[in-house]
Amino acid sequence: MKKYFLAFLMFITPNLVLRYLLMLFRINVGKNFKIGFSILIANKISIDQNVTIGHFNFINVDHFKMGEKCYINLLNVINGPFDLIMKKTAAVGKLNTITRAKKPITSGYSKLELGILVKVNSFHFLDLTKSIIVGDYSTFAGLRSQIWTHGYVLNYKGISRYRIDGEVIIGDNVYIGSGSIINSGVKICNSVMLGAGSNITNNITNKGLYTSVNPKRIMNNHFDIKETLKKTSNKIEDVYER
Repeated sequence: MKKYFLAFLMFITPNLVLRYLLMLFRINVGKNFKIGFSILIANKISIDQNVTIGHFNFINVDHFKMGEKCYINLLNVINGPFDLIMKKTAAVGKLNTITRAKKPITSGYSKLELGILVKVNSFHFLDLTKSIIVGDYSTFAGLRSQIWTHGYVLNYKGISRYRIDGEVIIGDNVYIGSGSIINSGVKICNSVMLGAGSNITNNITNKGLYTSVNPKRIMNNHFDIKETLKKTSNKIEDVYER
């Protein structure tokens, strides 16, 4: 109940006195914290100085941590059982959707970690079935890029299927062009530029500029890919990790 009371308090209390009220509840809040008409629900909150949360955001996470000079602009939905960790000067722009399904559909720990000066621009979608870790000075440019940390493999006939989960790790100084898609289990090294509309299904281990290519078949019997994966515990369906 405490987290809902604090959410209500942050929604109705003027910024001039909010910090002092939160400190009474032993919430770590730095100077010059400002929050607009937004809902922030979290089991644990840690906010550094000069942090701003704009209007009409819905934030409902396990652990909410914002470093110095971070900001979340407006009209974002950040919702699910995961930790949000934003390092110094990281930013989330407008109208982004960052979600994780409730347990037991998902299992285990998950976090979104945005490094120093990382910018998630507008209308992007991030799936936190598993963790997404973004290194320093990286940018989600333009609009409507997607990161998926789960996907499905369907059998050729019938209803049989299983899910593949995998965390996504993005290095430092990575530029993600507008409308790009990064799939589960992908790791991208430092100093990479992804052209607009790129579809990344495999690890990128060498720095440089990458653009999307025409689809190609990588295996014949795709349903047997599970033989190369690790099965995890899930009560709802068969789940494997990359």
